[in-house]
Amino acid sequence: VLIKAGGLAVAVSMVLPRLKSFATLTKDGGSSGRMCGLTSDGYPVCWGTGAPWKDPTSIMDDKKLKSLALMTSGNGKMCGLTQADEIACGGFNGSKGSNQYDAFSPLKPPSGKFKHVVTGYAFGCGLAGAGAATCWGAWETDGAPYFIAMPSHAGPFIKLAAGRNHVCGLRPNKRVACWGAGETDTGSRPEWGQSVAPPVDFVDVVASKSFSCGIQADGQIWCWGRVGSNNAKIKTITGNFVKLVTAECGYCGLT
Repeated sequence: VLIKAGGLAVAVSMVLPRLKSFATLTKDGGSSGRMCGLTSDGYPVCWGTGAPWKDPTSIMDDKKLKSLALMTSGNGKMCGLTQADEIACGGFNGSKGSNQYDAFSPLKPPSGKFKHVVTGYAFGCGLAGAGAATCWGAWETDGAPYFIAMPSHAGPFIKLAAGRNHVCGLRPNKRVACWGAGETDTGSRPEWGQSVAPPVDFVDVVASKSFSCGIQADGQIWCWGRVGSNNAKIKTITGNFVKLVTAECGYCGLT
C-alpha cells in the first residue's frame, strides 16, 4: 500500500479491511500518512504510519456508522452518523500541549436526530431535520485564547460544508451563509475572508482550509478566502462545472 500525505509517499505493509467508504486523514504531527474508513459492517478503522496505526486500529468499535467525517486535527478524531441518525464521535484528544483543546469537548456531540455531519479542526456541526446547524467544539486562532467556541446557526440550510476553522451552509433560497474564522478579509490569518460569501445564488458549496467555493446553476464557480503561505486570494475560474472537490491549497472541478 502506498500512502501519500503532504507530498510524501510511504510504502506500508498491512492487511487492509474491506471498506464500503473511506476518507483521508490530514497529516498529523510526525506522521507521514493515515487513512480511515468504514468497514463493510459500518465500524470506523484507521491505519497508516506510526504507532498505533501500522495495523488497522478500531475507533469507536462500539458504534456502527453510516457516514464518516474526520477532524483535521488528526489522531483518529472523527464523527459520524449512526444507524439511528444520531451523531457519535471518537478518537484521541489532546492538542498543542494544553487542555484548551479538550475543554471544548470536540468529541462530545449534541443529542438528537441529524441528516448529516461535517467536521473541521476541532469542531463539528450537524444538520438537523428542520435545517438548523447545531455545532460544538471550537475553531482555532493564532494566539490566546487559541480556541473560540464554534456557534450554531438557525439556518435553515439544505447542506453544510466545513473548512479547517469555518462552516458554510447552503440555504433553500440558494444563498450561502458562512461563520467561524475569516468573517472579515484583512489578509492575515485567521481573517482570510473564507466566511464572507458573495451575495449570489448557488446550487452547491464546498469548504477547505481557508477558503470556500460555490457552484452556480450555470456551472460557474465563485470562490472566496485565501490560500497558501503567501495569503494569496483564491482564484475563481470560469467553466461549466457540476461538482467541486477541495484540497488544502486548491480545488478541482468536474465538468
